[in-house]
Amino acid sequence: MKTVDQVITRFRRHYPGCDAATALDLFQTAYKRLLDKAEFRTADVTLSSIVAGQREYDWAEADLRVYGVTWFTSADSFRALRPTSEDALRDRDPAWKESTSTGDPCAFYLAAGTSGVVIGFDQTPGTTTTGGYPYAVCHCEEHVAISGSTAIPFSMLDEMYFVYAMCEFWAYEEDVTKAALWERKRVAEESVQIEHLKKLAPGEETVILAPAVMFRTRVR
Repeated sequence: MKTVDQVITRFRRHYPGCDAATALDLFQTAYKRLLDKAEFRTADVTLSSIVAGQREYDWAEADLRVYGVTWFTSADSFRALRPTSEDALRDRDPAWKESTSTGDPCAFYLAAGTSGVVIGFDQTPGTTTTGGYPYAVCHCEEHVAISGSTAIPFSMLDEMYFVYAMCEFWAYEEDVTKAALWERKRVAEESVQIEHLKKLAPGEETVILAPAVMFRTRVR
């Protein structure tokens, strides 16, 4: 499959006045928006240092979105946690955060902490990680810096979504008379790509893997 630099070269046939650095930034924006709109998971982030009695843990800004969390108590014992919010927990019990009850969590939430975003568990974990357990695996859409040599996944039909999206973004700044044209082309191509990527496995909704150099499991 083509590299990002090759896609940029095709885009610059339409807009040669766009420098390479700006074009790379446009590609990054297009890729990030495709992942977000299609809700594609691109990384599994493992929280491997659970502390008994600690409800909340720092959440990295690059982990843009979390679509699910799996809680492991052993190699053979794990379950998906239910997504919730501080508001929902507060509606259930105004004093929920002051509770000293601990155990295996059944839900997770994201919230603003004192120094950034945190991921929290309900109820508060009752066991400190020992011998590798318990731990939580968070299934995320993660921001990663893209370089010109990054390869587009073979699971993409072609590069035209990126070309049209980059043309659209540039046109809204420098060639507004053509912006609506590029937007129509981008929307049509986006629908084709998402439909394809969601149905890589017959009868199932599939999740795209990002380029091999970007997809990874990260532990913290």
